[in-house]
Amino acid sequence: MPARWTWCFLGVFAAAACAADRDRAQTQPKQYDWPQWQGPSRTAISRETGLLKEWPKGGPELAWKIKGLGKGYSTPSVAAGRIFTMGNRGKTECVIALAEQDGKELGPTRSGRSAPAAAATRGRAAPQRWTAT
Repeated sequence: MPARWTWCFLGVFAAAACAADRDRAQTQPKQYDWPQWQGPSRTAISRETGLLKEWPKGGPELAWKIKGLGKGYSTPSVAAGRIFTMGNRGKTECVIALAEQDGKELGPTRSGRSAPAAAATRGRAAPQRWTAT
């Protein structure tokens, strides 16, 4: 009987390890991510190539648009297929994650209470994506 439980435990552990590996692959930085203020090297210089030399009349096609992110002046950061920003929603300051592909909100994370009206009343930080090495 104990051997049976051991095999059950090992099976569950192996399944969890595979799922964690899959999730880690989905959240790894991509080549042209902008994971912090002023980009990966904090030089404000993009390494992307093949960008438009001139914009078409009326600008490029709008990929998607979103409203309701909250009040603030946060610089967005882009990493691993997600866009991160901050905004005050009511009396709560939130870090907000969006899907890069379609702008779908992946969920806010409360980071604290909004500052009092007399202080800086809007989120101003640039969320950073840290990669464990």
